[in-house]
Amino acid sequence: MAGEHDTRQATPAARGFLPGVRRRWSWIAAATLAGALASAAFVSVAPPRYTASAVISPAEPPRFSASGSMTPEDPEALAQSIESLDVARAAIDRLQLAVDPEFRGEDAPGRFLSRLGVTPATGSRAIRIAFQARDPELAARAANTVAELAVQSLDEARARSVRAVEARLGKTIEDATARVAEAEANVEAERLRTAPPANAAGQGADETELEAKLSAARAASAAAAGKAAQLRRLAQEGRLADLPPSLADDPLRRLLEQRAPIRAEIADASRTLLPLHPRMKDLAAELAAVDGQIRDAVERESRASEAEARRAADEADALETALAERSKAAAAVSVAPTSASALRALEREAQTAREALQSYRQMARELESREAAEAEAGTARIVMRAEPPRSPVFPKTASTLAIGTAAGFGLGSLAASLAALAGARRRSAPTTAALDPTTPGSIAGARPESGASAPVDVPEPFPHAAPAGALDDVATLVATLRRLKPAGNLVVLVAGDESGRALAVALETARRFAAARATAFIDLGRTQEWLADILHRDEGDVPAIPGLSDLVAGRAGFGEVIRRDLSSTLDVVLAGANPGSGPLGDALTAFAASYGAVVLHASDWRSAWAREAARAADALAVVAPAARAGPARDRAASALMEDCPTVLAFAVRAARTAPEPVL
Repeated sequence: MAGEHDTRQATPAARGFLPGVRRRWSWIAAATLAGALASAAFVSVAPPRYTASAVISPAEPPRFSASGSMTPEDPEALAQSIESLDVARAAIDRLQLAVDPEFRGEDAPGRFLSRLGVTPATGSRAIRIAFQARDPELAARAANTVAELAVQSLDEARARSVRAVEARLGKTIEDATARVAEAEANVEAERLRTAPPANAAGQGADETELEAKLSAARAASAAAAGKAAQLRRLAQEGRLADLPPSLADDPLRRLLEQRAPIRAEIADASRTLLPLHPRMKDLAAELAAVDGQIRDAVERESRASEAEARRAADEADALETALAERSKAAAAVSVAPTSASALRALEREAQTAREALQSYRQMARELESREAAEAEAGTARIVMRAEPPRSPVFPKTASTLAIGTAAGFGLGSLAASLAALAGARRRSAPTTAALDPTTPGSIAGARPESGASAPVDVPEPFPHAAPAGALDDVATLVATLRRLKPAGNLVVLVAGDESGRALAVALETARRFAAARATAFIDLGRTQEWLADILHRDEGDVPAIPGLSDLVAGRAGFGEVIRRDLSSTLDVVLAGANPGSGPLGDALTAFAASYGAVVLHASDWRSAWAREAARAADALAVVAPAARAGPARDRAASALMEDCPTVLAFAVRAARTAPEPVL
């Protein structure tokens, strides 16, 4: 029941909401215009910000470690190295920004870096350098200056890295050379110590020759195996273009010589042509064909080197077997087995040292050849220079105007909606919680009492017994009722004696009370038809307005039955379709708790609703023609004295069209 009651109560507010918003369209238009003007003023006053961008392409210099491995440079690390205080100070000095107010002071490098943005491009090694400033020319010059400093810094870092690698590799080669010399000296000393007698000179010479051949075979096998392994490694890593000349035969060397001009031509054409240009496609296809020939040649060379390594290994095994047999024969007459074993161990150590030295020298040659190839391909370069931007990045004129206009429209609509909702709720009535008489003023939409009116010079109020005479003026009636109950909520029943004169008196009394406090006029039935014409109607209102009987029966809520008087701030409740049915106690209690004054009208004080209303009223005014005013008051007082102790008479002269009281 509570949910149904709330739904019925919200219906009239909803009907009055949209017309109220439409009546306040000027608010929305003014707020929208104000938002557009404010955003336009902001765009014209706010200092603009321009962003210019340059793009650099770092070289691809792999760094060789002492073991021959490569460490590629990380684009993120390169971007962070560009965003450094050293680069900022150098750019400020080159641009002469010390005199610029934006970059003046000790924290100028920090402010410069706050305007600088360095981001690596996705999917490539390119780096975008952006700078933001109030002057578009300064933004472009700063971005280009930082790009130039970045290219210079990257080249210097690359050169330092190469020099460090070369220094480490040179030190390693020196150490390996010293170890080889020491090992060879140990071999010669051991040979002299274990030299055979003179009669074994011929046999010793043969053994020496075999050892020399064995060393040569082992060296050839190691060299061929190393060459094949290196060729395989370069092929697996896809770096056949970096193949050292020392590993290439004449056909492979010629293919490498053919590849270098093609790469140079591609690098030169890429400055002006896009990758999908027909010329770029032809050059890429030509380079791919040469690379395929290089891979085939490397594969053939690898297989030949592996075969040569196996042949040399087989020859070394045969020589080692022959040398072992001769050593056994010679050991029986001249040399002890322990001395021969020590000599061979020293020779193996010397051979190992020579092989290590050879591998280090091979690495040095590879590094030298790569440096030559990289010098031919070029170093880091500026791919795209920054141009002065034509439009600022802040503020965006179109978006700012759109946001300001939308904000003004939203605020205007909100203000109009709130005002319309407040106007619609002014006619709302109490919720079911207001039926508790201990919570006055809790009815939703009830207006607070605006205060007491100015004092009126009236005679002393009648005592609670029946008055001696009848009142003949509405103003006197209102003043008497105010004096009767100066504070608190007042409930008055103005009832007729079936003369039809009570409605005008009750309505005028209610309007006079409405001028000083929140007042409700409630009709209890058998009313003239013109009463509905005094009500304010919203667009879409139904012809039959629900009334008190509908409220009591639960067919309508408070907000649906309360309407506003066109001539005053009076709230009016009609009798409804079926007056006289249903109890009034809860409804009257709720109205009395919510309004400063409640004026009830009944055509006949004898009706059921009039008698029930008298029990809740503070006073009863019986309206009758002047000739019958006294007897009518006496009959009502006699019948209703226990329910309403104060009964007043109001006399209406028959000669006047409007009710003018007569004693």
